[in-house]
Parts: sequence; structure tokens; C-alpha cells
Amino acid sequence: INIKLNGYPYTPLTNWQDIVNADGTVTIEAYTGNNSELTLPGEIDGKRVRTVGDYAFYSNHITEIIIPENVTYIGQHAF
Repeated sequence: INIKLNGYPYTPLTNWQDIVNADGTVTIEAYTGNNSELTLPGEIDGKRVRTVGDYAFYSNHITEIIIPENVTYIGQHAF
């Protein structure tokens, strides 16, 4: 299924592995789904997503990813 929301790929929040940082922001550690087009969430559980962790999408077959403005750091080999 290819679902789009406002023209962007929809990615359920259940497909993300994340951690909450000491400052209350979130780091995306991995994507566990199988979609090739993703939209990173701007928030998870009311906390802003600020970071994409090292190797977060390294072994995925992603062809398109939309990253929100509030992501300020992308880790090494994230893609």
C-alpha cells in the first residue's frame, strides 16, 4: 500500500525505533517497516525529533525520505 498524506508518504509511528535524549528531544535510531518512501515524524509522543542516529536507515531500501525542519543532526552513515 502506498499511502500519502498531503502529498507526502505516510509512515506510521509504530515503525520507528527511537530514544528520548536528556534534553527531552528524540533521536530516530531505526526504521522497522518496509516502505521505500518515508516521512520522518516531527514529533513522537509530544517530543520533537531532532536527530537521525548513526546507521538509522543504513540497511533499508529507501528511495525517498522527507525530513522535517526541526531535525538538526543526521548521524554518520544514516543512509
